[in-house]
Amino acid sequence: MNAESAGVSEIPLEETISYTGEYTAIAQAATIIALGNMSSRVLGLVRETVISHLFGATGMVSAFRVASIVPTMIYDLLIGGMISAALVPVFSEYAAAEERQELWRLASALFSLATVVFSAIVIALELAAPSVAWLLGGGFDAFLLAQTATLMRLIMPAVLFLGLSGAVTGFLYANKRFTYPAFGASVFNAGIIVGALLLSSRLGIASLSLGVLLGSILQLAIQLPGLRDLRISFSLDFSHPGLRRMVGLYLPVALGLIISNVGIAIDRNLASRTGEQSIAWMQNATTLIQFPLGIVAVAVSTAVLPSLSRFATAADMTRFRHTLGMGLRIVILLIVPAAIGLLVLAQPAIALLFEHGAFQPYDTAHTARALRAYLIGLPFAAIDQVLIFAFYARKDTRTPVVVGVLGVFIYLGVALTLGGV
Repeated sequence: MNAESAGVSEIPLEETISYTGEYTAIAQAATIIALGNMSSRVLGLVRETVISHLFGATGMVSAFRVASIVPTMIYDLLIGGMISAALVPVFSEYAAAEERQELWRLASALFSLATVVFSAIVIALELAAPSVAWLLGGGFDAFLLAQTATLMRLIMPAVLFLGLSGAVTGFLYANKRFTYPAFGASVFNAGIIVGALLLSSRLGIASLSLGVLLGSILQLAIQLPGLRDLRISFSLDFSHPGLRRMVGLYLPVALGLIISNVGIAIDRNLASRTGEQSIAWMQNATTLIQFPLGIVAVAVSTAVLPSLSRFATAADMTRFRHTLGMGLRIVILLIVPAAIGLLVLAQPAIALLFEHGAFQPYDTAHTARALRAYLIGLPFAAIDQVLIFAFYARKDTRTPVVVGVLGVFIYLGVALTLGGV
């Protein structure tokens, strides 16, 4: 009995070789990204260890956390989500050798637009810092609110460098140049560490804000060698069809991110009302959760996205499903043991990493409590990452947004109910 009569179709040899080559390339890309993410997470842990050692889990640290969330929110809203939802899928359309001229033209238009938009945002946020501080940390007393606004003003120029860095990342990923952007977050964390260690004795908590600014500059600088063959010029060319497609794909994502950022703002405001140390504890727990997510889910999702985008464009759904299935299997295989390990080792891991200097056993206990609550959703968040990128590859940005918005409303309902608000 042959394979076809048994109900199993044989895959032609040339297609098998093509699959093997594609999977090898994806595995290599995922390895590079995972190494970069691992480096970033390790330096992120070092960063948090340095912060906890120098400043503990005090109200001033919470003020810095509120101030530093602003550039993150702006980045996520205007460029972070766009990398996977619009930049990589559209840039991938122009990645072929015969399309290089159009690719350069599109990249020039995008980078120029990003420079203008993010510069305007920096100026606006510098002026509005006290109001933004109150919106995010309304539970702080007057002194902490004033400190939050000051720290925010020091950080704000980082928005420009982070925005340009994200645009460059999308271009490099679409061209399958993974090494430079893979280590961008690592040098960002290194900048914060250097700022804290060199300047904390003279500037106190402000050294962290300057460290964020330094890290954002380094994150852009490390990626610039990847643009060595790009012929770029300043050009506000809004007529390019690729730029219009990016905007069209991103509009639903932007709507979802606006709602998500509103949820984050409410989350920080609620947390600021539960005690001045709460936000510091939550951030330490989040750092540990992000470690396996970055190494596994983000690495695999980012590695498969360019291939999924090409298969979806060519309507090759067989290879699309094979690639997506491979990504999901890898993520599930690795993330479940990681979640179990963190659950078992939560208290000793936090004590080892953070409990020294100004960080006390009391802080360890509360950080571990937050971590255990976060771990419930870790496997689901990892799988969700891969599925979101699969929708983006098919240029469907609406479905993930609808699901994400529903998730935000569920979170707010639970948080407001349990918080007694």
